[in-house]
Amino acid sequence: MVAFDLRGHGMSEAPEGTEHYTSSRLWADHVQAVIDELDLDHPVLVGHSYAGYIVCDYVREHGQDKVGATDFVGAATTATEEASGSLIGPSTLESKPDGTADQG
Repeated sequence: MVAFDLRGHGMSEAPEGTEHYTSSRLWADHVQAVIDELDLDHPVLVGHSYAGYIVCDYVREHGQDKVGATDFVGAATTATEEASGSLIGPSTLESKPDGTADQG
């Protein structure tokens, strides 16, 4: 099992500037870099909480060919406008206007 802290969380580096946190492609590329660096063969990507978005970013940007499966555990994958306030802040909503679903 491989577990890593997302950028800006836990023991990972926390670069300053919103550009390091608002790009879906950048999050996806970081997951791909871990897969490549460790030469993982079809890993199962598990997204817990906010990492559900990161798993979705990965699949959207890199496809499913190098992944054995995806598993979402208490994960955020979409957010209604009312629920999003507890998951993500206004700057994230502004940077990803299509990242929320209107369930109403």
